[in-house]
Amino acid sequence: MKEAIAILTGGGPAPGINTVVASVSKTFLKNGYRVIGLHTGYTSLLSIELDTEDIAKVSAVADACRLFRIGVSWGGFESLILPQYNGKNAENLRDAHIPLGLVRLYVGLENPADLTADLENALNAMLA
Repeated sequence: MKEAIAILTGGGPAPGINTVVASVSKTFLKNGYRVIGLHTGYTSLLSIELDTEDIAKVSAVADACRLFRIGVSWGGFESLILPQYNGKNAENLRDAHIPLGLVRLYVGLENPADLTADLENALNAMLA
């Protein structure tokens, strides 16, 4: 089995959050990863930790998304994605004990099935 990923969410009232968490879990499980659920977070925010420090792979997940837009404005209605590693901040992230593969997601009000497909495609692109 490969390394593990951890999924963090507070599980609050956001349409589609459970579907997205299930999609992330299933995608990684079928690719041989161990999935760990963390029990702290905030409503429709969640984090996934990709098992890589390769900026190209981290960026590929965000770039492959079509519904999740790259952004930092948590609390809106649209789904957002933001890799914490930008290729220039590795030292700062390590100093703060933030993994280079950490990706933050905000699940908005789009159709859960569409969000699931979008995220599955992006994760599969990175794992290919």
